[in-house]
Amino acid sequence: PTVDPNSKRDWVMTGKAEPNSLVLLRDGKLYETATVDSNGNFSIFLAQPFKQHTQLFFSATDASNNISPLTVETVEARRLK
Repeated sequence: PTVDPNSKRDWVMTGKAEPNSLVLLRDGKLYETATVDSNGNFSIFLAQPFKQHTQLFFSATDASNNISPLTVETVEARRLK
């Protein structure tokens, strides 16, 4: 999956992956999942924003159980433009 730029103030993580796949977000452990819509967009709503410099790991699993390579993102102090 591709993940949109994020910041420590964000309560929602968004991005794109194969339509109708399942995106998993990990921060060392399984944190949350989201189903990708038919347009390839996903949103993961957080209980609270992640701390700055936290590394987040995203993967997607399609209907055939193929797992994508990991996408690694680091939470920034503020969103990049």
